[in-house]
Amino acid sequence: MKITKYFYKAGKEKLIDRVQLLKNRTQPMTTQYIKMFKKDLQSIQLTGNVAVLYAGGAGVHNAEGRNYSGSFTSTQPIMEAGPVIRDLQAYMLHKYIGILVNKNNIIYANVNSNTCASSFYSIYEAEQLINRGIVDHAIIISEEKTSLNTMRIFHEHNIPLKIGEGFACIVLSKEGIGTTIRDTKWKYKYDKNPFMVSEEGYSKVYTECDMVKGHQTGTTQNDEAEKAAFGDKVFGYKKEIGHAQGASGLIELCMLLDDNKVKGNILCAASGLGGFYGSCIVEK
Repeated sequence: MKITKYFYKAGKEKLIDRVQLLKNRTQPMTTQYIKMFKKDLQSIQLTGNVAVLYAGGAGVHNAEGRNYSGSFTSTQPIMEAGPVIRDLQAYMLHKYIGILVNKNNIIYANVNSNTCASSFYSIYEAEQLINRGIVDHAIIISEEKTSLNTMRIFHEHNIPLKIGEGFACIVLSKEGIGTTIRDTKWKYKYDKNPFMVSEEGYSKVYTECDMVKGHQTGTTQNDEAEKAAFGDKVFGYKKEIGHAQGASGLIELCMLLDDNKVKGNILCAASGLGGFYGSCIVEK
C-alpha cells in the first residue's frame, strides 16, 4: 500500500496531568476536529472504491453509561451531557463520511474499539480490503480528546501515564505516489491482567526491520517488554505528545513520516488493553 495523503495534529500544551490540544473542553470533539481539518477532508478525491475506517480507541458500552460521583479530579472538567447520539462512535464516523462522500465512492465503512491499538487494527483492515480487491483506497480517521474517565482509569490502576490528545487522517491506496506501508499484523495474547503487555505479545507482531517505532508508554512494564521483543532499536514519541489512546498509533505514524532523522524500514508497533497487538512496516 501507499500512503498517498496524511494530515494530523497532536497536543503541545503540557499540563500537570495531560498534554492538551483542544482549548474548548466542553464542545464535542468531532465538531472541533472537523472545523480544524474541513478543508483537508474536502480535498480528498479518490478514483475507485473507497473504505472509511474509524479507529475509535477505548469504547464505553451504552449499557454502562453512568454518572460518576467519586472524589477523583483532574485538569479536565466533568462535561454536561448533551444528545446521546453525539457520544456514539458510529455517529462520529457518519459525520466524517458526510464530508467525504461528495467526492468519493464509499462502499465500506467500519468502527473499531481495540483500545490503544485501534489505529493499527484499521491499518491491518485496510490492507486486507485492498489486497482482496474490495476497495482501491482506505481513509483512516482517528481522534482523541481527554475526558475525566480517560484520566481516571489509569489513576484507579496506579499506572503513571501522561495522557495526550490529537487527530490524524491517512489515505492508503493500492497504487500511487507516496510512502510504502506493508506487512501489517494483528495478533492477540491473553493475560489475566487486562493491562499486561508482554514480550510474547510484541514478538507476535515483529517483522525484520532497521528500527522500531514502539508503543513506548514510558511505563517500566511496557518498555521492558518491547526491549525484550525488539532489542535496543526502539524509539517513540509519547514523551513529546502524551498517550493519545486509540489515536496514538496513527498520530505517531504521521510523526514518523515527518521525522527526517529516521530512515530505513521502520516497524511501527502498538498494544492495547485486553491483549491486542498490531504492527506494520513503513519504508522511509
